Amino acid sequence: MRYSLHMPSLIGALCLITAPIAASAQDVGTRVSGTYRIAVCKSVPCTPGDTTNAVAWGRLTLFDSALVLSSFPQSLLRVLHTRYLRSPANACYALLRRSPEPQTYAGAMGAGTTRWDRESGSDDISFTLYRSPDARHVVHARIDRDSLHGTGESWGAGVAEVPWSKDTIVAVRIGPADLRACVDSDTSEKD
Repeated sequence: MRYSLHMPSLIGALCLITAPIAASAQDVGTRVSGTYRIAVCKSVPCTPGDTTNAVAWGRLTLFDSALVLSSFPQSLLRVLHTRYLRSPANACYALLRRSPEPQTYAGAMGAGTTRWDRESGSDDISFTLYRSPDARHVVHARIDRDSLHGTGESWGAGVAEVPWSKDTIVAVRIGPADLRACVDSDTSEKD
């Protein structure tokens, strides 16, 4: 009996302590993790399922945590472009590009790892779809439920400098985060 007198006050204290944690978890924003069908376009309409206006298309997979590349087999690392990231990768992509010159650096290496970051207090994220010592393609997008909409910009210095216009980026979530989507040699629409 003596312990039961203290039980309500203990439960109340736990509720007071955990209430801010639950509230902050809800404020984190829209879920980002997943595998997306993605299209990079120079004109509209731009839709992930229709490559008519796409200059690059394929898969993008965003994970909740960093990828441990040292645990990947060498055969997988040969397929993924993993260099020139400043922080640990937490995403990967596999893109096909229209030829001839698609006027974007997006997917220039085919498949690679990248890092997505959420802009503080919003559902906006950024990541790259290509990077080298003197060039990159940077995407700024907004997550809205199961889709992603934004722009991509190719940037280069010296011989890699380009006058290309910004790209329209559209993606739709097609499933949970799956690394296999980034190393599948066939990124055609088979979902």
